[in-house]
Amino acid sequence: MKVGAALHIYWDDKRKGLEYVSVLNELAEMGFYSAEFLCDSGFYPMWGTEKVFSETRKIKKIIDRLGIKATIHAPHYDFNIATNNSGLMDEMVKQVKDCVRVAEILGSDIVVLHPGRISSKKFPRDLVLERAIEFLSGVESFAGGKNVKICLENETLSTKSLCSLPEEMKYVIDAVDSKNVRVCLDIAHVNTTKKPLSEFLRLLKKQIYHIHISDNVGDSHHLPIGKGNIDFKKTIRELEPYSGILNIEGWVTDGRRENLEKGRKYLLALMKQQK
Repeated sequence: MKVGAALHIYWDDKRKGLEYVSVLNELAEMGFYSAEFLCDSGFYPMWGTEKVFSETRKIKKIIDRLGIKATIHAPHYDFNIATNNSGLMDEMVKQVKDCVRVAEILGSDIVVLHPGRISSKKFPRDLVLERAIEFLSGVESFAGGKNVKICLENETLSTKSLCSLPEEMKYVIDAVDSKNVRVCLDIAHVNTTKKPLSEFLRLLKKQIYHIHISDNVGDSHHLPIGKGNIDFKKTIRELEPYSGILNIEGWVTDGRRENLEKGRKYLLALMKQQK
Protein backbone atom coordinates (compact mmCIF):
# COMPACT_ATOMS: atom_id res chain seq x y z
CA MET A 1 0.00 0.00 0.00
CA LYS A 2 1.06 3.59 -0.70
CA VAL A 3 -0.02 6.76 1.10
CA GLY A 4 -1.42 9.78 -0.73
CA ALA A 5 -3.17 12.94 0.40
CA ALA A 6 -6.11 15.01 -0.77
CA LEU A 7 -5.19 18.50 -1.93
CA HIS A 8 -8.47 19.89 -0.63
CA ILE A 9 -7.14 19.43 2.91
CA TYR A 10 -5.44 22.75 2.18
CA TRP A 11 -8.60 24.57 1.11
CA ASP A 12 -8.47 28.17 2.34
CA ASP A 13 -11.96 29.28 3.30
CA LYS A 14 -10.86 32.92 3.53
CA ARG A 15 -9.48 33.07 0.00
CA LYS A 16 -12.08 30.59 -1.33
CA GLY A 17 -9.33 28.76 -3.15
CA LEU A 18 -6.32 26.49 -3.16
CA GLU A 19 -2.69 27.29 -4.03
CA TYR A 20 -2.05 23.92 -5.61
CA VAL A 21 1.58 24.53 -6.65
CA SER A 22 2.79 25.23 -3.11
CA VAL A 23 0.66 22.39 -1.74
CA LEU A 24 2.10 19.90 -4.23
CA ASN A 25 5.60 20.96 -3.23
CA GLU A 26 4.74 20.44 0.44
CA LEU A 27 3.23 16.99 -0.14
CA ALA A 28 6.31 15.95 -2.12
CA GLU A 29 8.61 17.22 0.66
CA MET A 30 6.71 15.06 3.16
CA GLY A 31 7.16 12.00 0.95
CA PHE A 32 3.59 11.40 -0.16
CA TYR A 33 3.19 8.99 -3.05
CA SER A 34 0.25 10.81 -4.62
CA ALA A 35 -2.03 13.84 -4.50
CA GLU A 36 -5.78 13.75 -5.08
CA PHE A 37 -7.17 16.64 -7.12
CA LEU A 38 -10.79 17.70 -6.58
CA CYS A 39 -12.17 18.85 -9.92
CA ASP A 40 -14.38 21.71 -8.79
CA SER A 41 -14.37 25.49 -8.96
CA GLY A 42 -11.94 26.97 -6.45
CA PHE A 43 -10.20 23.63 -6.03
CA TYR A 44 -8.93 23.04 -9.57
CA PRO A 45 -7.63 25.79 -11.88
CA MET A 46 -9.97 26.82 -14.70
CA TRP A 47 -12.49 24.10 -13.88
CA GLY A 48 -15.60 24.44 -16.04
CA THR A 49 -13.73 26.18 -18.86
CA GLU A 50 -11.89 24.97 -21.95
CA LYS A 51 -8.65 26.24 -20.40
CA VAL A 52 -8.77 23.45 -17.81
CA PHE A 53 -6.88 21.08 -20.10
CA SER A 54 -3.99 23.46 -20.80
CA GLU A 55 -3.77 24.09 -17.03
CA THR A 56 -3.75 20.34 -16.48
CA ARG A 57 -0.77 19.95 -18.81
CA LYS A 58 1.08 22.49 -16.64
CA ILE A 59 0.20 20.48 -13.54
CA LYS A 60 1.47 17.32 -15.23
CA LYS A 61 4.89 18.94 -15.65
CA ILE A 62 4.90 19.91 -11.96
CA ILE A 63 4.01 16.45 -10.63
CA ASP A 64 6.50 14.81 -12.99
CA ARG A 65 9.23 17.12 -11.66
CA LEU A 66 8.23 16.37 -8.07
CA GLY A 67 7.87 12.63 -8.64
CA ILE A 68 4.33 12.53 -7.27
CA LYS A 69 1.38 10.63 -8.76
CA ALA A 70 -2.16 11.96 -9.22
CA THR A 71 -5.65 10.69 -8.49
CA ILE A 72 -8.83 12.57 -9.36
CA HIS A 73 -12.01 13.27 -7.40
CA ALA A 74 -15.06 14.33 -9.40
CA PRO A 75 -17.17 17.25 -8.15
CA HIS A 76 -19.46 16.40 -5.26
CA TYR A 77 -20.63 19.71 -3.81
CA ASP A 78 -23.97 20.54 -5.51
CA PHE A 79 -23.50 17.36 -7.58
CA ASN A 80 -26.01 14.52 -7.56
CA ILE A 81 -25.59 11.84 -10.22
CA ALA A 82 -28.93 10.32 -9.17
CA THR A 83 -30.82 13.51 -10.03
CA ASN A 84 -34.29 13.30 -11.57
CA ASN A 85 -33.46 16.38 -13.67
CA SER A 86 -32.28 15.24 -17.12
CA GLY A 87 -30.72 18.59 -18.00
CA LEU A 88 -28.60 18.54 -14.87
CA MET A 89 -27.65 14.93 -15.52
CA ASP A 90 -26.36 15.87 -18.98
CA GLU A 91 -24.13 18.56 -17.44
CA MET A 92 -22.81 16.13 -14.82
CA VAL A 93 -22.03 13.53 -17.49
CA LYS A 94 -20.00 16.22 -19.27
CA GLN A 95 -18.13 17.14 -16.08
CA VAL A 96 -17.32 13.54 -15.18
CA LYS A 97 -16.02 12.98 -18.70
CA ASP A 98 -13.87 16.09 -18.24
CA CYS A 99 -12.55 14.50 -15.02
CA VAL A 100 -11.62 11.43 -17.04
CA ARG A 101 -9.80 13.63 -19.56
CA VAL A 102 -7.93 15.34 -16.72
CA ALA A 103 -6.99 11.94 -15.30
CA GLU A 104 -5.68 10.82 -18.68
CA ILE A 105 -3.49 13.92 -19.03
CA LEU A 106 -2.12 13.49 -15.49
CA GLY A 107 -1.39 9.81 -16.05
CA SER A 108 -3.97 8.65 -13.51
CA ASP A 109 -6.39 5.75 -13.81
CA ILE A 110 -8.62 6.82 -10.89
CA VAL A 111 -11.65 9.13 -10.84
CA VAL A 112 -13.55 9.00 -7.55
CA LEU A 113 -17.28 9.66 -7.82
CA HIS A 114 -19.98 10.01 -5.15
CA PRO A 115 -23.09 7.87 -5.82
CA GLY A 116 -25.65 10.64 -5.40
CA ARG A 117 -28.51 10.99 -2.96
CA ILE A 118 -32.28 11.09 -2.58
CA SER A 119 -33.18 14.75 -3.03
CA SER A 120 -36.87 14.45 -2.08
CA LYS A 121 -39.23 12.04 -0.35
CA LYS A 122 -41.25 12.20 -3.56
CA PHE A 123 -38.67 9.97 -5.25
CA PRO A 124 -38.62 6.33 -4.10
CA ARG A 125 -35.22 4.86 -3.32
CA ASP A 126 -35.34 2.24 -6.07
CA LEU A 127 -36.02 4.95 -8.69
CA VAL A 128 -33.10 7.06 -7.45
CA LEU A 129 -30.79 4.06 -7.51
CA GLU A 130 -31.78 3.37 -11.11
CA ARG A 131 -30.87 6.97 -12.02
CA ALA A 132 -27.42 6.48 -10.47
CA ILE A 133 -27.00 3.23 -12.39
CA GLU A 134 -28.10 4.98 -15.59
CA PHE A 135 -25.50 7.70 -15.00
CA LEU A 136 -22.68 5.24 -14.39
CA SER A 137 -23.67 3.20 -17.44
CA GLY A 138 -23.47 6.40 -19.48
CA VAL A 139 -19.86 7.21 -18.55
CA GLU A 140 -18.18 3.85 -17.98
CA SER A 141 -17.28 3.10 -21.61
CA PHE A 142 -15.80 6.59 -22.08
CA ALA A 143 -13.67 6.05 -18.96
CA GLY A 144 -12.60 2.63 -20.16
CA GLY A 145 -11.50 4.10 -23.47
CA LYS A 146 -9.07 6.32 -21.55
CA ASN A 147 -7.92 3.43 -19.29
CA VAL A 148 -9.58 5.09 -16.29
CA LYS A 149 -11.69 3.50 -13.56
CA ILE A 150 -14.72 5.30 -12.13
CA CYS A 151 -14.39 4.54 -8.41
CA LEU A 152 -17.74 4.82 -6.65
CA GLU A 153 -17.36 5.98 -3.05
CA ASN A 154 -19.42 4.61 -0.18
CA GLU A 155 -21.22 7.49 1.53
CA THR A 156 -21.82 8.61 5.11
CA LEU A 157 -24.87 6.86 6.52
CA SER A 158 -28.07 8.91 6.29
CA THR A 159 -31.60 8.38 5.02
CA LYS A 160 -30.80 10.38 1.87
CA SER A 161 -27.43 8.81 1.04
CA LEU A 162 -26.93 6.08 -1.53
CA CYS A 163 -24.41 3.25 -1.21
CA SER A 164 -23.65 3.85 2.46
CA LEU A 165 -24.10 0.16 3.14
CA PRO A 166 -22.16 -2.59 1.38
CA GLU A 167 -25.25 -4.42 0.13
CA GLU A 168 -26.47 -1.36 -1.78
CA MET A 169 -23.01 -0.61 -3.16
CA LYS A 170 -22.76 -4.19 -4.40
CA TYR A 171 -26.20 -3.91 -5.99
CA VAL A 172 -25.16 -0.82 -7.97
CA ILE A 173 -21.76 -2.22 -9.01
CA ASP A 174 -23.35 -5.49 -10.12
CA ALA A 175 -26.10 -3.65 -12.03
CA VAL A 176 -23.61 -1.54 -13.99
CA ASP A 177 -21.57 -4.70 -14.59
CA SER A 178 -18.47 -3.03 -16.00
CA LYS A 179 -14.77 -3.53 -15.34
CA ASN A 180 -14.51 0.27 -15.65
CA VAL A 181 -16.59 0.92 -12.50
CA ARG A 182 -15.01 -0.06 -9.20
CA VAL A 183 -15.19 0.96 -5.52
CA CYS A 184 -13.45 3.71 -3.59
CA LEU A 185 -13.75 2.52 0.00
CA ASP A 186 -13.95 5.41 2.47
CA ILE A 187 -12.89 4.15 5.90
CA ALA A 188 -14.36 7.11 7.81
CA HIS A 189 -17.70 6.64 6.04
CA VAL A 190 -17.67 2.95 6.99
CA ASN A 191 -17.36 4.05 10.63
CA THR A 192 -20.65 5.99 10.40
CA THR A 193 -22.62 2.82 9.61
CA LYS A 194 -21.78 0.87 12.80
CA LYS A 195 -21.11 -2.09 10.51
CA PRO A 196 -17.68 -3.72 10.79
CA LEU A 197 -15.18 -3.13 8.01
CA SER A 198 -15.08 -6.89 7.54
CA GLU A 199 -18.68 -6.81 6.27
CA PHE A 200 -17.77 -4.27 3.58
CA LEU A 201 -14.73 -6.33 2.62
CA ARG A 202 -16.73 -9.56 2.48
CA LEU A 203 -19.01 -8.11 -0.19
CA LEU A 204 -16.74 -5.63 -1.97
CA LYS A 205 -13.08 -6.58 -1.53
CA LYS A 206 -12.60 -7.77 -5.11
CA GLN A 207 -14.03 -4.48 -6.42
CA ILE A 208 -11.96 -2.06 -4.29
CA TYR A 209 -9.59 -0.03 -6.46
CA HIS A 210 -8.90 3.01 -4.24
CA ILE A 211 -9.21 3.87 -0.54
CA HIS A 212 -9.93 7.11 1.33
CA ILE A 213 -8.71 7.13 4.91
CA SER A 214 -9.31 9.51 7.81
CA ASP A 215 -10.61 9.33 11.36
CA ASN A 216 -13.89 10.16 13.11
CA VAL A 217 -16.00 9.13 16.08
CA GLY A 218 -18.80 7.63 14.01
CA ASP A 219 -20.06 10.96 12.71
CA SER A 220 -19.71 12.63 9.32
CA HIS A 221 -16.40 14.38 10.05
CA HIS A 222 -13.04 13.57 8.48
CA LEU A 223 -10.56 14.01 11.32
CA PRO A 224 -6.77 13.60 11.19
CA ILE A 225 -5.52 10.06 11.76
CA GLY A 226 -5.54 9.33 15.50
CA LYS A 227 -8.11 11.99 16.44
CA GLY A 228 -11.11 9.65 16.40
CA ASN A 229 -11.97 6.11 17.44
CA ILE A 230 -11.06 4.05 14.35
CA ASP A 231 -8.72 1.12 15.02
CA PHE A 232 -6.23 1.62 12.20
CA LYS A 233 -4.02 -1.30 13.21
CA LYS A 234 -6.99 -3.62 12.66
CA THR A 235 -8.00 -1.70 9.52
CA ILE A 236 -4.60 -2.10 7.85
CA ARG A 237 -4.52 -5.78 8.76
CA GLU A 238 -7.98 -6.40 7.31
CA LEU A 239 -7.24 -4.51 4.09
CA GLU A 240 -4.45 -6.92 3.12
CA PRO A 241 -3.63 -7.83 0.36
CA TYR A 242 -4.81 -4.47 -1.07
CA SER A 243 -1.77 -2.82 -2.67
CA GLY A 244 -3.17 0.48 -3.93
CA ILE A 245 -3.29 3.99 -2.46
CA LEU A 246 -4.53 5.01 0.98
CA ASN A 247 -5.53 8.61 0.36
CA ILE A 248 -5.65 10.73 3.53
CA GLU A 249 -8.65 13.08 3.59
CA GLY A 250 -10.03 15.72 5.91
CA TRP A 251 -10.12 19.45 6.35
CA VAL A 252 -8.56 21.16 9.33
CA THR A 253 -7.72 24.84 9.66
CA ASP A 254 -4.67 24.36 11.91
CA GLY A 255 -1.73 21.99 11.95
CA ARG A 256 -2.25 20.62 8.47
CA ARG A 257 1.35 19.66 7.79
CA GLU A 258 1.88 18.23 11.28
CA ASN A 259 -1.27 16.11 11.09
CA LEU A 260 -0.47 14.88 7.59
CA GLU A 261 3.10 13.94 8.49
CA LYS A 262 1.95 12.09 11.60
CA GLY A 263 -0.80 10.31 9.68
CA ARG A 264 1.50 9.22 6.87
CA LYS A 265 4.22 7.93 9.20
CA TYR A 266 1.70 6.11 11.37
CA LEU A 267 0.07 4.33 8.44
CA LEU A 268 3.44 3.33 6.99
CA ALA A 269 4.52 1.98 10.38
CA LEU A 270 1.36 -0.12 10.60
CA MET A 271 1.97 -1.49 7.11
CA LYS A 272 5.52 -2.42 8.08
CA GLN A 273 4.21 -4.36 11.08
CA GLN A 274 2.12 -6.50 8.73
CA LYS A 275 5.15 -7.71 6.78
